[in-house]
Amino acid sequence: MQHEKKSGFLLTGIRFYPVLLLCVSLAVAFLTCIVVKNRHAKTDPVHYLKNHRFDKSVPIEKRTGEIPDVILAHMRELDGRSDYKGYTPDSSDMKEIARSLDNIPLLAKTVLAERLIGIYFIKDMIGSGLTEWVIGNDNMFYGFIVINPGSLKTGLSDYITEKEKTCFKAMGAGDGLRVDCGSDYTGFLYIILHESVHLVDYANFLTPFVEDAVLPFRGDIPDATPFTENIWERYDLPKHDFAGRKNVTFYGLGGGPKIPFSQAAEVYSEVENSPFPSLYASMNWAEDLAEMVTFHHITSILNKPYRISVIIQGRETYSSRPMERRPVKNRLAAIKIFY
Repeated sequence: MQHEKKSGFLLTGIRFYPVLLLCVSLAVAFLTCIVVKNRHAKTDPVHYLKNHRFDKSVPIEKRTGEIPDVILAHMRELDGRSDYKGYTPDSSDMKEIARSLDNIPLLAKTVLAERLIGIYFIKDMIGSGLTEWVIGNDNMFYGFIVINPGSLKTGLSDYITEKEKTCFKAMGAGDGLRVDCGSDYTGFLYIILHESVHLVDYANFLTPFVEDAVLPFRGDIPDATPFTENIWERYDLPKHDFAGRKNVTFYGLGGGPKIPFSQAAEVYSEVENSPFPSLYASMNWAEDLAEMVTFHHITSILNKPYRISVIIQGRETYSSRPMERRPVKNRLAAIKIFY
């Protein structure tokens, strides 16, 4: 009888052991996560919410001003530009910021209200804008947006045109490139549309992931989402690639520009047969989503044009209205969530 009691206890212990082991493993993993987070929060402060001032009761158009030191230091290191200096918006800038934020999609407004730390500006910044992820104690993604202040003083069409030109080597006499999106807004509208979509993506996982750096903070990563399915093989490789896409660069980054302007019409013609709304969208699925929502919003919600034209030696050799192409239109159902 005594032996049976001991055997019963032994069997119960054996059954309980895997459960105990699982609980111990989970506890160790949880404590390890806390330790790692605390260590990273000290060595990589910009990516942790505890190191930022965040108040979601403040209207999103007022979450700006002087750039915090932790963000400016991060941007200097990221771009290798020790000369970076912040820019504080003036009263006219604030009006433009508020006006543009009033004209972004409903989902973007909602996510920015809940997750945006702030919008900041850096003089002579490389590129147009950047959205950086920040992880909270709740394991949710927040973020801040850094923007080139030149966008506040430049018309929308002029700003996008100058960005597009950085994809190509120097033009010859009589050559030209123009992106027409009307004259009612500034370049800031384009950037805040584009960058706000990235923050929505970080928060809502509309693509499998926005960048490799967030993977340690994510659970299971799907191979595709409704937006990327049948379009992207992986982050920066479309299922159906086109000639010249790997040479697409912007702002002088990635060793660019690599494409002679004499080949611009040819490259744009290749994009014609793709599902991408712009050359920039063809770089990876995160930029694809941002550009798709941005140009859909400009054309279908704000009722402005989006026309690209290439001029070689005084003659227009290419023109296109990308959002009117069938392969692009077929994807619009995947961004209805923004409205």
